[in-house]
Amino acid sequence: MSWAGPSWTFARISLSPQIHFMFQRIGFADADSGLEEAEYVVVGLPFDGTASFRSGSRDGPDAIRLASFNFESYDSYYGVDLSELDICDLGNMELGADPAYAQETIKEGIELLPERAVAIFLGGEHSITPAIVEGLGRRSGALGVLVLDAHLDLREDYGCTASSHACASRRILEKDVVAGYASIGIRSGS
Repeated sequence: MSWAGPSWTFARISLSPQIHFMFQRIGFADADSGLEEAEYVVVGLPFDGTASFRSGSRDGPDAIRLASFNFESYDSYYGVDLSELDICDLGNMELGADPAYAQETIKEGIELLPERAVAIFLGGEHSITPAIVEGLGRRSGALGVLVLDAHLDLREDYGCTASSHACASRRILEKDVVAGYASIGIRSGS
């Protein structure tokens, strides 16, 4: 499969001349800012191409967006109202089913995001995480990575691929941009 660069589905705005957006059907609650003024940019990464138990995590980004309308926008602990933040939802990147294609698309897409904005990624299975770490590290330098998971995901390969969800933490630790790493919630590992 040849790679033609990143593409997002149903977002509202134009990120670059190479990317065209359509009307957004589901956006994150209160994410009504344009890209130019956004402090936070939401990007959906609907991928479950290496799922070994059951598929469906590709529906995660839109399910999170839909659930976001049930959140209270005000956080009394931090004194922040989400409705007052400049948030732009770019929609979902079109990642296909091939892990290598998805990872290259994610890394290229991250390069197109505005550096001043905090990127918020909604997944998808966690085989996409190494591409996010690499893409953000290219932009920002060394990163600390915190993984919340029940499994270590340190396998060399799984299901005949090194890009499997069961190998995500190993791939993250191999990235030159990782300055620190911690896993929380581990109940089993290999």
